[in-house]
Amino acid sequence: MLIKFSVSNFLSFKDTQSLSMESNKSNRLKHHLISSKSHRILKSALLFGANASGKSNFIKAIDFARAIVIQGDTSRVYTDKRYFRVDKDYKNKPGVFQFDIELDGKYYTYGFALSYLSNEILGEWLIDISTNTENVIFLKAKNEDGYEIESNFKIVDSKFKNRLSIYLEDFRKNDMSNLLVITDLAKRTSDIRECDILRAILKWFANIIVIYPNAHTDPLKISTFLTNENLLNTFFDGLDTGIEKPILQGVKFENIVKELAQPIKEDLIKNITNTLIKDITKTSILNMNGNTYFINGSKKSSGEIELTTRTILFDHGNNDDFFELKDESDGTKRIFDLLPLLSIENEDSLILIDELDQSLHTKLAQLFYELFMSLCKTIKKQLIFTTHDILLMDLDLERQDEIWFIEREKDHSSRMYPLSDFKVRSDIKRKLGDDYLLGRYGGLPNLEKEI
Repeated sequence: MLIKFSVSNFLSFKDTQSLSMESNKSNRLKHHLISSKSHRILKSALLFGANASGKSNFIKAIDFARAIVIQGDTSRVYTDKRYFRVDKDYKNKPGVFQFDIELDGKYYTYGFALSYLSNEILGEWLIDISTNTENVIFLKAKNEDGYEIESNFKIVDSKFKNRLSIYLEDFRKNDMSNLLVITDLAKRTSDIRECDILRAILKWFANIIVIYPNAHTDPLKISTFLTNENLLNTFFDGLDTGIEKPILQGVKFENIVKELAQPIKEDLIKNITNTLIKDITKTSILNMNGNTYFINGSKKSSGEIELTTRTILFDHGNNDDFFELKDESDGTKRIFDLLPLLSIENEDSLILIDELDQSLHTKLAQLFYELFMSLCKTIKKQLIFTTHDILLMDLDLERQDEIWFIEREKDHSSRMYPLSDFKVRSDIKRKLGDDYLLGRYGGLPNLEKEI
């Protein structure tokens, strides 16, 4: 689970800004907490602020760091002009990203510093912070002669120890300056048990899910969700979407591709079949005519692959004429972007949503948030989202320490701070949104011009 994220020199984040997921001493809404030894970790954070305050940039900062960790190579991630461009000096300064995370009851700090000019990794560190005495697992820092590497992997087997020394020696050379130690080393030490922590951290990063306003959830995740009737009934019962039931309907593959020219059709069938030959359990996704189709295969006794195709349709009360997703409203489409996130399949995952309330009525946004908290009550799943909907700023819905503000400073940099910095009595029913609009908590647009 994420305990804290810190970033500096990335887009509108100039100096170090941090979001902490550690709770205060309040025992309100206990199901919003996961207790782990000495830490009580929050399961959600809501980010409020004016347009261009930096809310989206915060989501992008985590996503940017995630992409670099997963790729393990800065040359594979777009880094151009990601520094704080308002101040020309920051082009020469590193971007720094640091995560404090909990894994299996232990606590780690992982981070790296990146040069935007050369794409080099100037520093990288992984530290076990589970006890009062920090244990540096590895530390990479650039110096005049290349790189200095410190490591404290507790490896007993001399063969493995010598192999690890050779790997680490590679990172002292400048020709590997754009590679992350954690990603490269995790791949090269798959048979060294003492390095399992590297793979566990990579898995945590791989489980981060990011949904932007104009991006859509993987259709395959939606189709998987549709097989969970309990969640479907919970979400659709009483909702005014006009949909009585979403269904997965079988369609003939030939009918989908009948308008294509014969050579294109043959190439498409060949590519899909080859994919299924490699892995018959894999589902192929085909987007055509504004719709999404899910294609699976089964082997005939002759060895040929037989294709089975399905698509998502919606029953609006006429069994003779179902609707496709492209026919639905923007709000309904947004709902289906969020639905798979209620699945409890992936434990220990961090979900980031930029503008949760996009195309959603307040009541729907509230229901989604409440369902997430209810369904993920006992698992290590966290939700961080940005929103402009002040009706979501409600102490009956969330805790004070889950509400954060992002404000644009005079130098155009972004500053983050929690509602818990202010004295707000949770035992008194009050409209936080009204106080927010009156400027009590900051994070408002500066509208000086009279209309």
